[in-house]
Amino acid sequence: MNTPQDTKTEKTPAKRGRKAKYPFASMKVNDTYFSENVNVRLSAYAYGKRHNMTFTGRAEQGGVRITRVA
Repeated sequence: MNTPQDTKTEKTPAKRGRKAKYPFASMKVNDTYFSENVNVRLSAYAYGKRHNMTFTGRAEQGGVRITRVA
């Protein structure tokens, strides 16, 4: 006699949201990121506020350097 088998296949969960514009999630303390977009300072602040991180932004020739502080 045939035994019933589970024919249901496992599906991997779909990723939600969009691809990150800036690499804040993968940054460790003292990592830096350079961007020509000066608005990256606001993005770093907002990301840090939501994820309990601290970033600083320094103006450099041609853009802004973001550093994760804590």
